[in-house]
Amino acid sequence: MAGNNGSTPTKEAKTPKVTKTKEAKPQVVVGGTLHHVWDKQPARLHVKVERNSKGYNWEIAYESESLDEVLARIQEADARIRQAFVEPVSQ
Repeated sequence: MAGNNGSTPTKEAKTPKVTKTKEAKPQVVVGGTLHHVWDKQPARLHVKVERNSKGYNWEIAYESESLDEVLARIQEADARIRQAFVEPVSQ
C-alpha cells in the first residue's frame, strides 16, 4: 500500500442532514454522529371508546406540558363521553 500509512482516509464534514423517523421526530447527523432534536410537540388528545355487554368503557389520554390543561381537557372529554354514552337520552 504505497502512500498509505495505515490510517483510514477521512471524509470532510458535510452540512448537517435532517431526517424524520416514523414518529416524525427529527434527527440531525453531524460528522457521523446522530443527534435527536426534541422540540415542543403539539398537545395531543387520544380517546378510545369500547362497547361491551355491560355498557361502555373508555380511555382518555392527553399530552401537554401543563397539568392544569391536561386535567381540564380530560375532564371535558370524560363529561362529553358520559353525556353521549352513559346518561339516558331524553326524547
